[in-house]
Amino acid sequence: MENVETRPESPLQAEVVQFVIRSLPDGTKSANEIWEKISRDSKGRVRVDRYMMGGRPVDPWMLTIVPGDFDGVGGDIPEPSRKETPDQSFMDDPCTGKQLVFEASKQTVKISKVPLGPPASTQALCTDPDPNHPPQPAPMGIHQYLGHRQFLGAAAFGMRNATYASLEDKRLNRNPVDSAESWCSDEIGVSLAIASHHSASRLDVKVVVRRLIRTEPDPVLFEIPAGYHVIERQANQ
Repeated sequence: MENVETRPESPLQAEVVQFVIRSLPDGTKSANEIWEKISRDSKGRVRVDRYMMGGRPVDPWMLTIVPGDFDGVGGDIPEPSRKETPDQSFMDDPCTGKQLVFEASKQTVKISKVPLGPPASTQALCTDPDPNHPPQPAPMGIHQYLGHRQFLGAAAFGMRNATYASLEDKRLNRNPVDSAESWCSDEIGVSLAIASHHSASRLDVKVVVRRLIRTEPDPVLFEIPAGYHVIERQANQ
């Protein structure tokens, strides 16, 4: 999964909200809201249930990491109206080396074999940079290490990167053409927040964990529901 490691002996349950904001040629912005429920059990299996919440007005806090995000209270984010079933569900199972995609509307699960390689749990999602060998940005870019702080009770570190259209824009601290701020926790192997801006595509994306508890999820989440049609396929199909 993109924002959580398949790490054994580290169960957790989390809720993540994502805003995808597009800037239109007339200067107006539109936002789509997506909620995800993440479950990881002690075996390292990860399930993500995705709920498409639709459009909503754009507020400034959707474009950056704000102080309240570290406590799960940033911005005016209402409690999502839960549907009986998510729009999409995915599962990574490092025990069997398989990925599962659930389609509730079709009562179907598609199972793909993950190509052989290093165990997923050894592929660190969050690696605190070496202060003696910091990342070296391109001439028109900058890299900032934001240090450590608690994020929903987990130790996290932050980084900020930006790219400018020219060296002069960089020197004058004009708006970058691309930028990203991220907060990640090596303690639990989870990307906790990221806010990015891409001028060429007129796109801003913010993803932030809103709730995090370190308890074992319901084992039923990692089972194939009775009556589902199983489709086995290769990972590249």
